[in-house]
Amino acid sequence: MMLLSLQKSGFAEALGPYRQMYLVLAQQRAWATTQGRRELDEHWRKIAGTAGNIRRLLADMATIMSAIENIETSSLQVEGALRKTAETGTRYTAVRALLKEAQLSPRRAAARGIDTETLDALARDEIVEIAGWGRGKTCRLSDRALGTAAAQLCADNRKKAGGT
Repeated sequence: MMLLSLQKSGFAEALGPYRQMYLVLAQQRAWATTQGRRELDEHWRKIAGTAGNIRRLLADMATIMSAIENIETSSLQVEGALRKTAETGTRYTAVRALLKEAQLSPRRAAARGIDTETLDALARDEIVEIAGWGRGKTCRLSDRALGTAAAQLCADNRKKAGGT
C-alpha cells in the first residue's frame, strides 16, 4: 500500500525538481553571501533546519525499509544479540521497554528502572542506538536488534500455532 501511494504521488519524479531547487538555493545563498546580506542568515538557517528534519525522517524510513528488505539474513546474522541482553535484568527490561515504546528518553528510561550505564552498554553491543544530546537525547533498538526481535516473534507465533 505504501509503495503504491509513493508511486502514485510522483515521489520518484520529484527528485529532478528538488535537485533544481537545490541549485537555485545554492546560487541564491552564494549571492547573499557575496552581497553581505547578513539579514538573510536566519532565513537560510530555517531552510537548512527544515531540510535536515525531512532528511532525518526519510533516512529513518529508508533504514527501516532496508531492515525489512533484509529481515531474513539480518535476523540470522545476529541471532544471539537479544539473548545476550538476558544476562542482566536491567538490560532485558530496557529491551522490552524499547520494544513497547519504539524510543525512550533517558528520563523515561530512568522512570522504568533503566540507568544510563545500561543504555550505554546496550549501545556498545549495538542493540540500542542513542541519538541527540541533552533534553533531546533518545535511544531506540538498533535495526539489527529489531530484525532479531521480529524473527523471534515470528518463531514464537509459529510455535503457538503448532508449527515448527
